[in-house]
Amino acid sequence: MNRIGENIQPRERVALILGALAAAGLVFYLLVWAPFGVQRAGLENRLEEQRALLGWMQAAAAQVQALRARGERPAGSADESLLALVERTARGAGLADSIRRIRPEGARGVGVRLEDAAFDGVLRWLGDLTRDGGLSVTQLEAQRAAAAGRVNVTLRLQAGGP
Repeated sequence: MNRIGENIQPRERVALILGALAAAGLVFYLLVWAPFGVQRAGLENRLEEQRALLGWMQAAAAQVQALRARGERPAGSADESLLALVERTARGAGLADSIRRIRPEGARGVGVRLEDAAFDGVLRWLGDLTRDGGLSVTQLEAQRAAAAGRVNVTLRLQAGGP
């Protein structure tokens, strides 16, 4: 019985081993090394984009802090009315379907009526308005709606604190 490779000359055996090593190296490069290189290049590009974004955000944060220290509003918000701010942020908080009424109340106040609104969404929205919008809640009446976790809310918001 002949074993495989007994009839191969030593010179052919060396060539066969070198060919197998070269093929294994090529397969390793194509299946492992090259994809990692492509992924690394993509991650490096993403890192640079994130660094640029971080730099912009830090500059914008410094500008906002400087404006707040001087008592000014950031650019773009000065032209937005109190009614528009309340409506825009309510829609952004996912409360668009619950808005029944938004009306001015005095020079610096807004009355809002929400029906069948998600309780958690209302709380997040009010937190954002008081923290970021410079508004305060001067009156709030909430009633449980028919569905669990839903409320009917009537509230008054005032610009610049109570």
